[in-house]
Amino acid sequence: MFICLLVLNLKNKVFIIVGIITGAASICLSLILKNSFYIVITAILGASVGYFIENKMIKKKKREKQC
Repeated sequence: MFICLLVLNLKNKVFIIVGIITGAASICLSLILKNSFYIVITAILGASVGYFIENKMIKKKKREKQC
């Protein structure tokens, strides 16, 4: 069920990259941590990575328009 929700959100490269990063981080942290706190950590990580990637892409497009 959760994989279906993830697939429906994969609309562009940013979502795919963030999904792969957070999925890998979630698996690694679930093996390290013995509680379910890894879900909160990977949610924050995913939001942060998505923000920074989109921010870089916006800045890159602005630079290209200026040239």
